[in-house]
Amino acid sequence: MSARAVRTEVEPDVEPVIEGVVLLRLRRTRFTAVVDAVEEVDRRLRPGVATPNQVLTVASGSGSGCSATEPQEVYFEIEPFPSVCHGNGGAGVLTYMADTGLLQDAATHPWLACGVRPQDPVDDVDPLDPGAPPVIPACAGHGTFGAGVLRCMAPDAEIIMARVLTHGGSRLEADLVRGLGAALALGPDIFHLTMACLSRNDQPLIGFEAWLRLLRRTDAICIAPAGNSGFDRPEFPAAFPGSSALARWAATGVGGGRRSATSVVGRRARAGKGPGQRLRDGYVRVLRVPVRPR
Repeated sequence: MSARAVRTEVEPDVEPVIEGVVLLRLRRTRFTAVVDAVEEVDRRLRPGVATPNQVLTVASGSGSGCSATEPQEVYFEIEPFPSVCHGNGGAGVLTYMADTGLLQDAATHPWLACGVRPQDPVDDVDPLDPGAPPVIPACAGHGTFGAGVLRCMAPDAEIIMARVLTHGGSRLEADLVRGLGAALALGPDIFHLTMACLSRNDQPLIGFEAWLRLLRRTDAICIAPAGNSGFDRPEFPAAFPGSSALARWAATGVGGGRRSATSVVGRRARAGKGPGQRLRDGYVRVLRVPVRPR
C-alpha cells in the first residue's frame, strides 16, 4: 500500500516512491489483505493516510479491454480519421505521452514519420510477441494510435512516448508515479496520461496527488481520460483538481453526438469532450501467413 509518513506496529519493507509518499510491503503481520491494513490505519489515524497501491489501466473499470471501438483488420493503406489538420498547430509544444509505447514501425505512417520519438529507443518500444505471424498482445498499439490522433490534431507538436503501461495496458500506481516524477526533468508542456482507475471509497491516489504537487511547480499541465467505467464516480488521476478530464463521445453512427456508453458521466466529464469511437489512426502491421487447406 502507499502511505504518507506513518508509524506502524508491523515490520514493513519501505520503498520511497515520490516526495512525501512511501510504499509499504507488509510482512509477518496479522493482516491477510491490503484493505484490512488500510482500514486499520483509517481507524487509528484518519482516512487518506494510506491507500492501496492501485492498478491504473487503459481498460474499463471491469478489467475488460479498452472499451472504445475495438480494433478491426485493414487490408490496405488507410488515411486517419480525423484527418491531419492544416497549419502548424502545436508548434513549440512538447507533450509527454504515458502509454503503451511506440510501435517499432510507427514511422511507416506518414503522419507519424517525424515529431514522435520513444523516450528510450529500446525500453519504450511497444513490443509484439515473437512468432510467425507475431502475436499482438493486449492493448498493443494503444500508444501509437493515441500519438497518431494527437499528431493529426496538432501536426507540429513534438511527442515523447513512454512505455509505462507494461502489463496489458496497466501498471501499479507506485511504478507510474516514479516514472512521471523523473519525466518532469524533460520539461514537457503537457503530460498526456492515458490511464485511469476507480479507488477505494473514492479516495484520491496519494502517489499521484504528490506528483501533481510537483507538477504545479512547473508550467506544465496534465490531461487524463475522465474514465472508462461509465459510472458517475471519480476516476483518477483526472478527478484531481487542476487536471483536465476528457470524456469520450460517439461522434458518428449510432449514438452520434452523445456520450459514449463507457465514458464517465456527470460533472467530472464536463471539463472537455471529443470523439472517441469509430476513429482511424496508427495501427499494428502484421503480415498474415497463408494457411493451405489440408
